[in-house]
Amino acid sequence: ITWFSNPAKGNTETIMQVATDSDFKSKGDESFKNYSGERKVFTYVSDSKAVRVNSVTAKNLKPGTNYTYRVGDGTTWSEARHFKTLTDSDHLNFNVFGDTQVNTADQLGDFDKIIQHLETAKDKPDFAIHVGDFNDDQSIFNEADVTSQMFDKHPAYDSLDMIHVLGNHEYMGDDGSKATMMLGTPAHNGAAVNRKGTFSVDYGNMHIASLGWTDDVDEMKQELDWLREDMNASKKTWKVVATHQPPYNKNPADSRSTMFNKMLPPVCDE
Repeated sequence: ITWFSNPAKGNTETIMQVATDSDFKSKGDESFKNYSGERKVFTYVSDSKAVRVNSVTAKNLKPGTNYTYRVGDGTTWSEARHFKTLTDSDHLNFNVFGDTQVNTADQLGDFDKIIQHLETAKDKPDFAIHVGDFNDDQSIFNEADVTSQMFDKHPAYDSLDMIHVLGNHEYMGDDGSKATMMLGTPAHNGAAVNRKGTFSVDYGNMHIASLGWTDDVDEMKQELDWLREDMNASKKTWKVVATHQPPYNKNPADSRSTMFNKMLPPVCDE
């Protein structure tokens, strides 16, 4: 779970409190278990802002269980929200987004409606995949802020896990550090040449590998060497490769996607 807070206020702790719904209903705040995390302060020269980004991972939770959680600094807390952990299911619902980058809040109207539909649907998604360019420019705080505020209006969907591929706009004005921290990408178990942009995770009977944005052929070769090893080591039924640059693209002028077209499909065929 990741969240923003004011870097000029609050205690120095970063805490997520978690309890099962049943325990929280009977015991209230006494049922919470504390999980500590990390925090970093990022500055934005373009709009003279700073934000503290907090990140906590809760481990050893029970599968198929409803949980209540809240986040804070030990004194000030968010409102309580809820999530359900996955089971080892072979029936999963998920959705895929891409290029939701915006400059202003009023451009998020359609995205807002889609999220509302998903979190109120009969078959709610278990998780989501975003294939990059979540925000438009990582050097502008307001763009991250308005997107965060839009998601904050949807506590059910905002409490689902979203796997983020790093697109070229995740690196705009930054080396990917802001996006990696804000978007809570998983432990970087990917290619050494691109720890921020490559990783893989399992969901039920799915194995999902992320290949972040690159325009470097040598870097791509190393990422694909890692992808071969990663996929061959997985016994999951479904193996998914998530990328920002489409290997099949209608724009012949896009040389970066042309590189993906030549290099990625043969490895997937293997």
